[in-house]
Amino acid sequence: MPDNPLITCPICNFSGTDFKSKHGRKSVMCPRCGSFERHRHQYLVFRNLKPRLYIPKISVLHIAPEECIAKFLRKARLYISLDCRVEKGQLIGDLTNLPFENNSFELLWVSHVLEHIEKIELALSEIKRVLTSRGIAILDVPIRNKKTKFLKISGKHDHRWKPGLDWFDKYKAVGFRVNVFLPGTKMKSYGILPESRIAVCYK
Repeated sequence: MPDNPLITCPICNFSGTDFKSKHGRKSVMCPRCGSFERHRHQYLVFRNLKPRLYIPKISVLHIAPEECIAKFLRKARLYISLDCRVEKGQLIGDLTNLPFENNSFELLWVSHVLEHIEKIELALSEIKRVLTSRGIAILDVPIRNKKTKFLKISGKHDHRWKPGLDWFDKYKAVGFRVNVFLPGTKMKSYGILPESRIAVCYK
């Protein structure tokens, strides 16, 4: 470990002088666990929730699972991952028509998925439906504008939406109580983007 590490990954505790470059972007990916900025911010928000959720005692639905997050979520009492592609999740499914009973999960983790879905209200209603009464949903989308824009033609990376700062009103419209978390004072050392916003939604 360097004497004076400049960066730290809170997920795997890697410390070093820089993150790796990836996809043409400099200093974004942890060389140990493969996390990007959004994953590190999500993890910090979850870790600091009050009251805390104790992973081994809860049921988790992980949408479009990413390994750096899945690794610690798999410690849950019940862990199910779902994706539209067979090679990604344990189950193939559609977020607008989840194959689960009402009140099935205490935690839903959805990272950079909702911006791909045209029928966003239906997807959010399904997330709310399968959450338990005290469940929470970690919902993260890339915020790029002040105002949310719907894309009539799929944009970059098949996005149907360009979420803005008003995006979180969509969560409230289906009945969620919403807390939005901004990066903390150590965001630079964790490699977190200043515009990052993580929503924690309560049923």
